[in-house]
Amino acid sequence: MQAEIHAPYGRFTRHAGAAREIWIAGGVGISPFLAWLTDPDAVGLERVTLFYFHTPGRAFPAVDELGRLARSRGVELVAVSSGPAAQEQLRKCGILPSAVQFEHFNFR
Repeated sequence: MQAEIHAPYGRFTRHAGAAREIWIAGGVGISPFLAWLTDPDAVGLERVTLFYFHTPGRAFPAVDELGRLARSRGVELVAVSSGPAAQEQLRKCGILPSAVQFEHFNFR
């Protein structure tokens, strides 16, 4: 069997001077956030709120496991199993689109 190995895709960055960070993820989109949560050198995580959109019973990682990891790093976790679209809620809260960074993984 042969396999092709590629470097990770994506361009997420964290801004060191940010007063607050809101991370929104679901499905495979949780990957970069898991990387930061498990990175022993990541700093400033206490200013992060992570919104994790998931399907109950199908979430990976499991919500309770992610919750333990988030708490251990000082991150506030908000698990969302259903509800309105995140973009609509951001708009209603007055969050400017320019303040939101999207990642589409840049698959080639």
